[in-house]
Amino acid sequence: MTIGEPKEYKIINNDQKHLSSPAWTKFGFPAKRVGDDAYRRIDGFASCFNCKSTYSYQSDGSGSTKHLPRHICSKASLSTTVSAANIVEAPIDKFTQPKTASSSIKLSIQDSMKIRDEFTKWFCSSIRSFNMITDPGLKDTLQIIVDMYQKYRGSIDINDVLVSATAISTNVAKLAH
Repeated sequence: MTIGEPKEYKIINNDQKHLSSPAWTKFGFPAKRVGDDAYRRIDGFASCFNCKSTYSYQSDGSGSTKHLPRHICSKASLSTTVSAANIVEAPIDKFTQPKTASSSIKLSIQDSMKIRDEFTKWFCSSIRSFNMITDPGLKDTLQIIVDMYQKYRGSIDINDVLVSATAISTNVAKLAH
């Protein structure tokens, strides 16, 4: 996932003769470039051709495509650019770069890449949807952490920021009242 190399990743068609789900008309497999015109499928994931949303998928016959038809494409009304080989091209970095406000300090490329890489490792190791990165709740939470860092003007212990699942569960009832 190198910035400036938009052809590092593609979404390739599911070329099985008997497709198990109608979702495969809108979804394919993400693939990473391994040579000049060669791409290797990234196992365990399926991606929307239009908006590039990526979901976990297991090809073991477990029926893991049931969530794919529920996908509401954010670019459904936009046309899809498909090459002669039915491969959709788009840089994956486009979807992982954080947007900054005009008054904010711009991070260095190295710091941006480090954050992007950590999010990517987290999503892949926990089999999370790549759309989670655009979730307003995540953005709001991270903004609060950044604001607190500025308030204290120094290092914040990550253990003071992160809370347990039990603490979240208990707090749901408290915030509901």
